[in-house]
Amino acid sequence: MLRLKNSKRRHFGFTLIELAVVLFIVSLVLGGVLVPLSTRLEQEERKKTSGLLEEIRESLVGYTLVNGNLPCPDCADNTTNNCATAGITADDGIEDGVNAVTYGGAATAASNDRSSADFKVCATNYGNVPWATLGVPEFDAWDNHFFYRVDDEFADATNGTTDTASCTDTVTTGVSFELCAAGDIDVNDETGASVAQNLPFIIMSYGNDDSNTGTSQADNQDHGSNSTYVYRDYSAETDAYDDLMSWVPAASLKYQMVRAEKLP
Repeated sequence: MLRLKNSKRRHFGFTLIELAVVLFIVSLVLGGVLVPLSTRLEQEERKKTSGLLEEIRESLVGYTLVNGNLPCPDCADNTTNNCATAGITADDGIEDGVNAVTYGGAATAASNDRSSADFKVCATNYGNVPWATLGVPEFDAWDNHFFYRVDDEFADATNGTTDTASCTDTVTTGVSFELCAAGDIDVNDETGASVAQNLPFIIMSYGNDDSNTGTSQADNQDHGSNSTYVYRDYSAETDAYDDLMSWVPAASLKYQMVRAEKLP
């Protein structure tokens, strides 16, 4: 007996509409996965950088306890302050000093050796963290150098302090500041309210974007005569802010110097 063949042909595969629906669903699923993944990655990078900042902060305190002064910044380039002085190698991780009598004075020679007569004050009061001098990591989680701003009176090669009014405590040999010394760096929030005052130093990572796209970030990268920085909560909104910052209050640094019998 002959079997009748089905006159209808079977079709396999997807129609264009079905493909479009599948692609739409896949894009929704991937979007839901990738966004949290990106957020988690950012959180991990910020956590890692915060840990590195803590390591640098402790190293700066330890360096001061041993040497009686904070280190000078490493010149990030040869254009800032006295970083153009002959003999300075910028961006090498070593603190840079010059033979000027006071910070900001005319310098004719430079040295990164504190035992040299040519090392009297810092070549610049802001630049890179001197990672080689401290023996700390060079970069943050985004492969950018850590920023370092210091009050030169806490880092120069002269005993005692001259820039703090009415500071007449006993000058201690081998210590570049006195018990009454106050730092010249302030930190405010985005409203201008004080967060910390009279700091001897701050260290900072500019975060993932390493830019000044937000108002607060622009303030933190305005180093010309700036001694006030902005610390606020992380934000990825229009006024973005992802800077990370750390510091030690002058009172805390001096207390540890007293405990180490470096200050009376």
